[in-house]
Amino acid sequence: MGMKSTFATIAVALTVAALVMPVPAEAAPRMLYVDNTDGSGCSDVGRGTQQQPFCTIQVAADTVVPGTTVDITGEYQESVTVGRSGTPRAPIVFQSENRNFTWVDGTSGGPAFTMHGVHDVVIRALSIAGGSVDHDAIFITGSQRVIVDSNALSIPSPEAQGSVVRVTGASRSITVSRNLIDSSYGYAAIRIDSAGVGNVVSANDISGGGNTGVRVADSPAAAVTGNTVIHSCNRGVEVTGRSSGASVQNNIFAYVFGSEVYYHCPPSTEITEISVDSAAVASGITVDFNIVFPYSENPPYRWAGRGFQSTADFTAATGQGRHDLNVDPGFTFGGGPALAEGSPAIDSANAQAPGQLQTDVYYWDTRVDDPLVANTGTNPGYHDRGAWEFQDPFSLWFEASDPTGPRLNMITMTAHLEENAWSSGLTYTYDFGDGSPPVSTPATTYLHTYTAPGEYVINVSYAATSGRKGTTSLPVTIGPHS
Repeated sequence: MGMKSTFATIAVALTVAALVMPVPAEAAPRMLYVDNTDGSGCSDVGRGTQQQPFCTIQVAADTVVPGTTVDITGEYQESVTVGRSGTPRAPIVFQSENRNFTWVDGTSGGPAFTMHGVHDVVIRALSIAGGSVDHDAIFITGSQRVIVDSNALSIPSPEAQGSVVRVTGASRSITVSRNLIDSSYGYAAIRIDSAGVGNVVSANDISGGGNTGVRVADSPAAAVTGNTVIHSCNRGVEVTGRSSGASVQNNIFAYVFGSEVYYHCPPSTEITEISVDSAAVASGITVDFNIVFPYSENPPYRWAGRGFQSTADFTAATGQGRHDLNVDPGFTFGGGPALAEGSPAIDSANAQAPGQLQTDVYYWDTRVDDPLVANTGTNPGYHDRGAWEFQDPFSLWFEASDPTGPRLNMITMTAHLEENAWSSGLTYTYDFGDGSPPVSTPATTYLHTYTAPGEYVINVSYAATSGRKGTTSLPVTIGPHS
C-alpha cells in the first residue's frame, strides 16, 4: 500500500494552508514468466518475459516486487525460497496460468517452497510435492498474510517425516484453502503449530495417505472450516495446546483408520475423527456443524482425553457439537469425495463460521441452494459442509450436425439436456465464430447458416435458472459451396 499523504501546515497572515506531499503510486502489475519446456528459449540471465522466460523459479523469486505475478510452465525440481514480500493491495503471486497445475517438486535440499519472514505472498494453481523424507512440501515461518490456494499438494514418500503444508514461527493470518491433498504421508497433511493469531484452513480436500488430516497446536483463533478429510491415519483433526478461540466447523471427517487397516499409519492408541486435548479445551475452542463418520468402533470424539461414541453423548457432556452429525456423508467418489443428492452435508453448514468461503474446492463453485433440500444451516442457510458444494446435477452435452442444405453450409446445434431436476430451463448462447452476432435462446435446437466455407469454432455458453453456468467449444468445417 502506498505511503499515507504527509501534511504540513504553515500559518501565513493568520491563514492555515495545507501542503500535501505527493502519494507514491502502488506498484504497477508486473508479469514474469518461468518456462523450462523444450523450445521455450528460457534464460536465467534474461528479463523473464513471455518471449524469453526464466528457466528456474528461484530466479523469478529473487526478482519479484510487490504486484508481481510469476506464471510458471513446465516441471521443476527446485527448493524455492521466497524472500521478498508484497503488500495487501499488491501481493506477489506464484501461479500456473489457467490452472494447468505446473509441477514443482522439492529436492533433498529443502521444501518445494519456503517462506521465512515474508508477507502478502500467494501460491496458487500449482502441483507441489515434497521430494525429501525430511522436509515439508511448503514451509511457512515468521510470515503474515500468505495464501496457499487451489493447488494439488502431496508428499508421495511413505517414509516422509514432514507435512504437506506447515505453518509455524508465530506466523499469522495464513490461509491454506481449496487445495487437493492426496498421497500425503508424513507428520500431518496440514500442520499449524506455534503460530500467531488467525490462521485459516478452509475448503481443502484431504484424501488418503499416512498421516493426520489437520493438526493445530498452540495457535490462537485458528479456524479449521469446511474441509473434507477422509482416509487419514489416526485422527481427522487434532487441536492441542494454547489455542484459545480456535474453531472446528463445517468439516466432514470420515473413514479414519489405524495401522491395523493401513500399514503406513504410525501405531497409535488414539484413533478418532476429532481430537482436542485438555489444554485446548481449557483455552476455549468451538466444535460444531461437522459430520463425523468413523470407520471402526473407535470413538469419533476425543475431548480432554475422554472418548465419546456418539455426537449426542459428546454434546451432552461438553456442550459442543450441537449441530454435528454422526452419519454417512453420502459421497459419490466420482472425481473426489463430492456429495450426492440427499447428502446430509447439503444446505446444513454454518455460513457464519470463521474462515467459511463463498466458493468451494478446486472448481471455485459458488454456494447454491439445492431446491430439493430444506435449508438447515445458518443465514443464508444453504452452504454445504465439507470442501465440495453440491451443484445443480443436470447432464448436458452439445452436438453440431453435419453441414446440410443446398450449399452444405447449414449447421444445426442441439443441446441434449438430462436430469434437470433443479432448473425450470436453460439459456444457450451460441457464437458461431464467423463474425455474426451471438445468439441467445432457450430452445434446445438452433439452425445457423454460414456464408463462406472455412474452419470455424462454435463457442457455446449456458446458464440455468439455478445459477449453474458453463461453456464448451465445438469445431465445424464448412466446405466449398457447390
